[in-house]
Amino acid sequence: MAGIGISEFDSYISTIINIHQLFSSQYHKDGLLPWHPVKEHGVHVLEFSNRYFTPREFCGSEDSLPFGKHVDPYGILSDRTHHNGIHIEDNQVLYFEYHKDGEQYAYFINCPI
Repeated sequence: MAGIGISEFDSYISTIINIHQLFSSQYHKDGLLPWHPVKEHGVHVLEFSNRYFTPREFCGSEDSLPFGKHVDPYGILSDRTHHNGIHIEDNQVLYFEYHKDGEQYAYFINCPI
């Protein structure tokens, strides 16, 4: 997405930088990855990606893992693995539930989606 010189877009870029700096100040030195706006042809652009796929050139000989039925009920993402890369273990999103057993033990249960 490019602002093509629109002042509001440049203002949004400044706001994103400020938000990143605010969040960075809340973490250890290396806790948050650095972010710098990208310019193409002299104008700021925002790059977007998703966590479903990893480009094939970064995966060596790894095989693509199947998507869970609840993640891809119609097989749309599975069909895109031929074009967008592969779905590997690093691409799986996991959630954890907090459980408390009486007053003594607290634990987390891995709940894949």
